[in-house]
Amino acid sequence: MNRVFINATSAKKGGALTILNSYCSAKKNDNDNFYIIFSPLKPNEPPLNCRWIKYETKGFFSLMFNIFLSWFYCQWHRCDKIISFSNVNTIFHVNKKVTYFHNVLILNPKSFKYKVLNFILHYFRNDSELFIFQTPYVKKMFAKTFGNLYSYEICWPGFCPVLPSQFDALKVSRLKLSGNNKVLVPICNIEEKHKNFDLVVSLASANPDIQFNVTCAELVLDIYPNIIFIGELTRHDFIEAIRQSDCVLITSTLETVCLPIFEAIQLNIPALVFKSDYLLGIYEVFGELNGVFQFDSVDNFFDRFVSATKYEFDHKKCKKYLIGNWDF
Repeated sequence: MNRVFINATSAKKGGALTILNSYCSAKKNDNDNFYIIFSPLKPNEPPLNCRWIKYETKGFFSLMFNIFLSWFYCQWHRCDKIISFSNVNTIFHVNKKVTYFHNVLILNPKSFKYKVLNFILHYFRNDSELFIFQTPYVKKMFAKTFGNLYSYEICWPGFCPVLPSQFDALKVSRLKLSGNNKVLVPICNIEEKHKNFDLVVSLASANPDIQFNVTCAELVLDIYPNIIFIGELTRHDFIEAIRQSDCVLITSTLETVCLPIFEAIQLNIPALVFKSDYLLGIYEVFGELNGVFQFDSVDNFFDRFVSATKYEFDHKKCKKYLIGNWDF
């Protein structure tokens, strides 16, 4: 039986936690491997053969753990394979190294943290290291920044479906969104430039009859009354917010997969997405996206909004987005 070390010490919420849970769920019936999992939270569906160790890292210590300490614990637990869900891997030798890359901000870094990660990927990658990318677009961007890769795979992550039992639980949610035309805007930090909040402001100005509900803490801003800050939501309330909305609005200019798009369309809620290059990678995987409506300017947003709210979903087409490839 092979022993695999899983480094997910930063996977406490958001996309990183979703990736860990999806991977572990895919391995829940694996009889061929034993997994040592380091993470802040226990996976929802851990592998059949595993040992979970509660371990959380933050800030600079996360970097030190990823490139140095993960190797030590890998050796300590007699593992011959290490899978890092932290975008970078240990710089020391391991028989098999797999790095799951899922943060495109590293490719064009603005902050010191991302500049350091960029430096490590530039100068400490091993030719035998297997990189996993979610779409062809992310792989192309990575190769453009760091040069050609010797070993990589494109693995669509899929996403966790909302189960019938969860629909029953949603009925007790206290979340209530007001307004006749409600658009949910999943932006938790409006200061992040790639989230393109300025476009939300422009859309609100041009469409006063539409209410834009932003998943950000309430801010004291001289802003339009049809922009409502509803706070950062739990997954439970976020799913309910999608269900109460006429559509989900994605204004971001830079993403890998953008999970809220797929969370929306599996609930039969259309997604209005600002035209950006990252969508090309998703189209390469699936072609046409069922329930996704692109817009490229403030002027054509309203027409696309009307088309989206009249859209009739084909449930069979949505199923293919659920299935992820975790065979690495």
